[in-house]
Amino acid sequence: MISVLACTATMLAGLIISTPAARADTPMDKAWDRLEKAFNKLRDGLKEPNDADKEAYQKLGAIIKTETTAAMKFDPKMLKNVPEADRETFLANFRKDMATFDGDVDKLNAALDAGQWAEAQKMVGILGQAKKDGHKLYRQKEKK
Repeated sequence: MISVLACTATMLAGLIISTPAARADTPMDKAWDRLEKAFNKLRDGLKEPNDADKEAYQKLGAIIKTETTAAMKFDPKMLKNVPEADRETFLANFRKDMATFDGDVDKLNAALDAGQWAEAQKMVGILGQAKKDGHKLYRQKEKK
């Protein structure tokens, strides 16, 4: 069984190599980068959950919650590209989707606290899909 520490070391090495520093130029980007790192570590750790790693999972869940709360306070950079007439609706949809995401993070943390690994894995899947969907809707595509 792979330990959380081994997964964490592997993930950190990959993140250091693959995370573009230029992208984290706004407070929201920085919050999402921290959330993404914690999410990936948790997702990998829960592939083969271990009761002995419960505290580590809970700490990662707490980081995800903290960074979700931080990100909710900001407007997406993409907002400047939305026509003025559509901005109110765009922001309302963003806030609604972020509130749903935040609620799902709470469900994830409740499952982690209870040691319900199958439920935690399910919530990680739901959150992963929500992140993908949200990035398509609210994240500006990076220029290469």
